[in-house]
Amino acid sequence: ERASIPFVTVAGRGFYDRPEVRDVLNALTAIADPTDDLALAGLLRSPAFALTDAALYLLRWGNGNRKKESQGEKEKWEPVSLWEALHDDGGQLNCLDPDDAARARRARQLVTSLHELAGRAPVAEVLKRFLDATHYRAILRLVGGGQRLVRNVDKLLADAHRSRLVGIGDFLEYVQALRDVGAREGEAPVEAGGAVQLMTVHKAKGLEFPLVVIADAAHSGRGWSGPLLIESDLGVVLDLTEAIPGSKTNAHPATYRLAAWQDALMDEAEERRLLYVAATRAREKLIVSGHVKISQAKKDPGRLLLGGWLNWLGAVIGLDEVRLPATPTAPQVLDLPWESTPLTCVLHPLQEGPVTAEETPAELEVPTSQAAPVPGDLVAPLVTIEELESDEKTQDRESEPPPRVWRIIPRAKRPTGPAWVVGKLVHEALRRWRFPDIPDFEPFLYPYALQAGLTDRAEIAGAIGEARRLLTRFQAHPLYAEMSAAERYHEGPYCAILDGDSKSAGIVDALYRSNDQWTLVEFKTDEIRNPAELDDHIRQRKYDQQVQTYADALTQLLGQKPRVLLVFLNCGREVHVVT
Repeated sequence: ERASIPFVTVAGRGFYDRPEVRDVLNALTAIADPTDDLALAGLLRSPAFALTDAALYLLRWGNGNRKKESQGEKEKWEPVSLWEALHDDGGQLNCLDPDDAARARRARQLVTSLHELAGRAPVAEVLKRFLDATHYRAILRLVGGGQRLVRNVDKLLADAHRSRLVGIGDFLEYVQALRDVGAREGEAPVEAGGAVQLMTVHKAKGLEFPLVVIADAAHSGRGWSGPLLIESDLGVVLDLTEAIPGSKTNAHPATYRLAAWQDALMDEAEERRLLYVAATRAREKLIVSGHVKISQAKKDPGRLLLGGWLNWLGAVIGLDEVRLPATPTAPQVLDLPWESTPLTCVLHPLQEGPVTAEETPAELEVPTSQAAPVPGDLVAPLVTIEELESDEKTQDRESEPPPRVWRIIPRAKRPTGPAWVVGKLVHEALRRWRFPDIPDFEPFLYPYALQAGLTDRAEIAGAIGEARRLLTRFQAHPLYAEMSAAERYHEGPYCAILDGDSKSAGIVDALYRSNDQWTLVEFKTDEIRNPAELDDHIRQRKYDQQVQTYADALTQLLGQKPRVLLVFLNCGREVHVVT
């Protein structure tokens, strides 16, 4: 944010736990039930009304004139509910500072009016009135990174619109259901395509990016097992320490030390697995960033003291063998010849301010005459084209926020989720060319089921099982082997001008080249019980027009007419390919 670099977090704390989103959800809770003191306190303290802590205390406890409860020989002040205090114009509100009192009265008036709408008007309308009346989005714009906060609030409002729910309680129940099953909603996407995506290693599983940065790679983790351990063979193990006479250290039981050793081995194995996942997300370039110290020991001075993941990587690439004659005062380049791949390591001395042009050493500067042309964004920026005809997949992907399904929480158990969710899972697998014969197939699809709105574990398992069946069926078809051996591109976006002035944009499921012939493949998961009805189904759903548009655009872009295949994965329990 300080460098004005656009970024968006994926997972992290989760969209619904962002402070600005949590404040709005808290406001909805207070509007639905003003007697909820915790929710009302959060609303009054939020940027919407910004009452001070002292004001909240005075509303709750008064100025010392509140009645008391007698408890034997002691007397206890009796607190008053915040909602009752907001209506006490002659008492509690008079205790407040005039500015706080004015904000408190405005909060009372707004909550009262919106509470009357709760349950009668859609949640989206109630939320929109709250945002407008409090100028909440304008308030957020005044803080650092405010535009990002506003996008998240707008995304929540769009979510409420798509839910079409009327009951605030139902809306909050759905949000809570997503939290309970561990679904992590990403933040609202930024408008520019070159934004940095921040995500956990777990969230990055199954994804690839042109450039990946592993940040804080020298972080060493907790390094302490705690006083209680649960070990598969030893059971529950307690650290019953005993002081050693004449020593400052304590003696630990042998069973605890053994359990702690096993726990450390498991932690190390997990950390190494995460490092492998993080490093293999990069297709073109991997940057590892971390902090090091320089040894001042007399026996081995100048050695880099590496920690965490950086220690493991350093042992492989030779960084642990580097010896520096002195602490660098300017960025220093180290060339590490690792196998056949040259690696570059740059040591930057710790300093308070940002690096200036004057502080950049000559060896790091590239002469203008020799500098390579600066490439564009790694991710193509979004371009607005007037009157652009986009297919449904493009509209679905580029909508902000992406559409999602609300309350797919089954009232009765169903063997699978909705058909469109199964289709989404199949397309996510095809997009990454991941099939049931790979390890961890179900964990790979699980986050996409959550993202689609499924919350019931049995229903998620059923949807993944149905997707598995369709993908296994496709693997047995000759087209699978042909595509696997060819040059392939999946989920490829295009934009072309057709017939002189007609603009078209879309996303092609797959495009592959074999023997200098391009083939366009469009996968469909529609359930067609009778194959004789396939032609009518194609015409009714206008799939023939869809692939014809794709073919016309690709003919212009590729310089040759591609072969077109419509692949139905669920037609009479078989794969049917229509050319």
